[in-house]
Amino acid sequence: MLIVTAQPETSPVTREDALAQLRILSASHLDTGQLGLVDDLVEEAVAVVQRQSGLILAPTGYEERFAGWPCGRVLQLGAAPVREVTGVTYLDEDGAEQTVTAGQWSWEPTETGAEVRFGSTWSFPPLYADSAFPVRVAFTAGCGAPDGSEDDPRLALPKAARTAIRLQIEAWFRNPEGRGVLTDAAEALAQTFRIYR
Repeated sequence: MLIVTAQPETSPVTREDALAQLRILSASHLDTGQLGLVDDLVEEAVAVVQRQSGLILAPTGYEERFAGWPCGRVLQLGAAPVREVTGVTYLDEDGAEQTVTAGQWSWEPTETGAEVRFGSTWSFPPLYADSAFPVRVAFTAGCGAPDGSEDDPRLALPKAARTAIRLQIEAWFRNPEGRGVLTDAAEALAQTFRIYR
């Protein structure tokens, strides 16, 4: 079970980007209601393109919860690209949260997220029986700034993602009845950076 713990502080497409796509020279040409609509469309388009592609488009905090310890000593995180794994915790037999020390686990990015590996010398303690998801991994996932300033290429925001979002905003602005449905052009672009799990 994947839970958002911290919303992104930035968006891969800004209000200004959306206005440029709509060929509106300045926000002063729109009333407050229209500006609110543009902001809503940016948020909705980012969410739809992200959901369609499986790629997290801006740095977001997550906690992934697991039903138990892994059989092969490896937990697979289901959000990509993972930027950092910050902690592993579990609920002990009494339901108290315990932290797995950093030396007992490590992580490596994968194409579909990341793997959290437990050391061979660490033995898995018993878990709280009344919790469906007693093992928890805290991490940050998401592409970086749209300006291409990321040092790690796997964290770079695909240009096609920004284009898909902008096309989607324009389609919904021009045809509000189509809101919620991804256009063929945006969907085709999202397929170019889709994460298959």
